[in-house]
Amino acid sequence: MVRQITNKDDDDDDDDDNDDDDDDDDDDDDDMTMMIMMTIMMMMMMIMMMMMMMMMMLIIIIIILIIIIIIMIIIIITTIIIMHKRKKSSR
Repeated sequence: MVRQITNKDDDDDDDDDNDDDDDDDDDDDDDMTMMIMMTIMMMMMMIMMMMMMMMMMLIIIIIILIIIIIIMIIIIITTIIIMHKRKKSSR
């Protein structure tokens, strides 16, 4: 009689363990969703960083272009002045 009762108790314990395992599975699912969320967040951050980098590159390129245009204008103006001086001197 006593043996049967202890066996039944053991069975109950096993059932409880199984329930715990199920809970663990749920936790794993939560972990997976968290991981997916984290990866999505990381991807978003990476995309944002790339956008920022692209913007910075565009700004730098625009600045370089403006500097080149200014230098070209200065060169053209100086050449015109030099040409005028030469014409005056030749007369």
